[in-house]
Amino acid sequence: MKALKYFIILAVVALSAACEDDVERELSPEQNPNSTNVYFSKDNVSAVVLPLESTSFDVIISREVSASEQTVLLSAENVRSDLFSIPESVTFAAGESQKSISVEVNEDIVLMESYHLAIVIDQEQTKPYVQQDVYPRIELTVTKEDFAPYAEGVFTTEFFEDSWETILQYSPATDQYRFKDCWETGYNYIFKVAEDGTITQVPETTETGYVHSTYGMVSATAQAGSSFNSATNTYTFVIKWTVSAGSFGVYNDTFEITNKF
Repeated sequence: MKALKYFIILAVVALSAACEDDVERELSPEQNPNSTNVYFSKDNVSAVVLPLESTSFDVIISREVSASEQTVLLSAENVRSDLFSIPESVTFAAGESQKSISVEVNEDIVLMESYHLAIVIDQEQTKPYVQQDVYPRIELTVTKEDFAPYAEGVFTTEFFEDSWETILQYSPATDQYRFKDCWETGYNYIFKVAEDGTITQVPETTETGYVHSTYGMVSATAQAGSSFNSATNTYTFVIKWTVSAGSFGVYNDTFEITNKF
């Protein structure tokens, strides 16, 4: 019984001490009742890939209330502040609910290296305590690639039964070749060529962007035998065309160079 009384006394003392040491929490800032709820548009992409010749890119900012002209402050957070420059503010005209700002990119950026950049909207013009699916802060990964035109020619695909003129690009940093928007917009075809002409697709399986009406996305999987023939200036890509349900079989794509840059 004495032990129990002793334990109770210790518990009371400890509780009293804890109460005396309570830390007063700083109150969260109040929300501006006149906020127009400015946010970053869903149309923005989080992974920004810049072409070799590009020196800037746009970020879209929107607002919920657009009756009056308004200037909203912006700030940036990034690892290399010397490489990116953003405007200090964005100005909306009366009736304007969306505006693009231009982020300037310094020429000293290292090609094919990824950089983090965060842009933040002044909290006075946001709704920080309201649950919504748009945000006053955007996290970006910025990469400037070194793919440049290498050759032009005719691309022919057996599987799609089509051919067209296109540009083959080359990246010295990665020693890779690329057909940008190869079969469909937004879907690239990348490969490497060994000294003996053997072609390695990167990655081994890649989505084509073509969606079959029954089976869904069609992917291209590299097969043995892809190669470059220097005598005819022709690349041959041996590809197995697949969907989640199975394969359509193996067909060849080719690219014949008509002119090198």
